[in-house]
Amino acid sequence: MALAEKRYSSTARIEYIEGKRVRIPLTEDLIARLTLETIAERMGDPRANLAKWRKEIENQDGLDIENALQRPAAFRKDWLIEMRNIQRSITGSSQLEGMLDA
Repeated sequence: MALAEKRYSSTARIEYIEGKRVRIPLTEDLIARLTLETIAERMGDPRANLAKWRKEIENQDGLDIENALQRPAAFRKDWLIEMRNIQRSITGSSQLEGMLDA
C-alpha cells in the first residue's frame, strides 16, 4: 500500500488545450492502483479500499472502463509471481503461494 500511495495516488493530470483546462485520465496509473488495491485486499491489508478505486475508474471521462476494469486481472498474477519470488528469496518461504492458486 505504501507503493500505491506514493506512486499511484493521482487519477488524472490537468492539461490546457486551446486555453481550456482538461482532465486527462492516468489510465495506466489507475490500472496499477486497482491491481495493488486488489492484491492488498486479498492479503488482508486494512488500508486497501478496492471499491473506492473501482469507482474512481468508473468516474473517469474518456476512459475505456471495461478495458480498465479487466486489465488488472492480467497484471495481478504477474505481480504476485514477482512478489512471491522476492519473498521466497528474502525469507525462504512464501505466504503468497496460495494467492496464486486463487
